[in-house]
Amino acid sequence: MRKKFIKGIVLTLTCLGMMGLFTACSSDDEYRDTLNSGLDKYYNNEDMTKQEHDAVENFNNWKDKQGEKKYSDWD
Repeated sequence: MRKKFIKGIVLTLTCLGMMGLFTACSSDDEYRDTLNSGLDKYYNNEDMTKQEHDAVENFNNWKDKQGEKKYSDWD
């Protein structure tokens, strides 16, 4: 009885872990699509959604910080 319980827990955790991996992958794809769409609208001076605006703003902040690094900081 105890072995079945442990196997059930392991199976459940495995399924939850795989669902988490698939969710994380799809959310990365969604964010990339949102960023690309926002950048396209940004460069063409078109209206953006809030999600696109936030993604472009975060990208621009990241890009500005990368320019402040010295060559030795990239190691």
